[in-house]
Amino acid sequence: MSGRAHVSWKARALLGAVVLLLVASALEGGARIAVRSKEQAFMLSPHVQLNNLQRYDPVLMWSLKPNVRDTWSVSGLDGGIREALVTTNALGLRNPPIEAKDLRVRILAIGDSTTFGPKLSDDETWPARFQSILDAKEPGVYDVINASVSGYSACQGLRYLNARGFDLEPDVVIACFAHNDSCGVEANGLGDLEWYTPAPIAFVTLLREAMMGAGRLAAPRTLGERAERLSLGEFLDTLVHMAEVCKNHNAQLIHVLWPYRSEARALPEPQQPRSLVIEAGKATLTPVINLFDLVKYSEEELYLYEDDLH
Repeated sequence: MSGRAHVSWKARALLGAVVLLLVASALEGGARIAVRSKEQAFMLSPHVQLNNLQRYDPVLMWSLKPNVRDTWSVSGLDGGIREALVTTNALGLRNPPIEAKDLRVRILAIGDSTTFGPKLSDDETWPARFQSILDAKEPGVYDVINASVSGYSACQGLRYLNARGFDLEPDVVIACFAHNDSCGVEANGLGDLEWYTPAPIAFVTLLREAMMGAGRLAAPRTLGERAERLSLGEFLDTLVHMAEVCKNHNAQLIHVLWPYRSEARALPEPQQPRSLVIEAGKATLTPVINLFDLVKYSEEELYLYEDDLH
């Protein structure tokens, strides 16, 4: 009897383990479906309207798909329709394939649509034009990489630098933000600083979200629900932190203040959050290329504008 009881105990233990495994698999499968649906909902964000080019990114929220070659029909300055060639390399950057750095000075351009150039062909974006100008002056000396993504905030730019950008060994980082940072929160209801990388196990991700939700119910925000992706203070802190990490990686940071045309023509000085770019530059001794006066006092329409911003 003792032998049969021992076998029966093993059988029950094995059966229990199988049942537990099946339950865990079912929970994980359901959690994966739920997490994936959240990712799909996130991609419907008003800031991500280029799903043929952009994809969900667990670290950066979204990024460019690699090895894309597409032709867009865009409206030109004359009101007509023209075609714009949009390609990405194997790293998901709107840039030709990146070769070994060698002795070249590497310039990494990060930013939003003002740097990406959504209405321009690859060779018309300002990083591509900058590369052409430098090549004409000193061929083979400089390497300009366009790592911008439409809709990006300064927080996403900083995350990109830490996660992937510094792997490219930039000597100079040119950052152009302040257009999406104060926009409304994304479809997931989180501000950019509250975004977290999902856990490898989907059930853990859902459990963490549930705990965060419970925490918000137990201790509501004193200023109400978050309305913007980054508050003004968060935006300024992000720019300051960006300068710190660039310094730690021996890269010179340069900010670009790119105004809305209507803002520059109607107001005496840049408004928040763009004015904070100047403040961050002063606080961190970071150079700022301020295009506000160029736009404000230009007597003719600047070629770089196809709408109020681009």
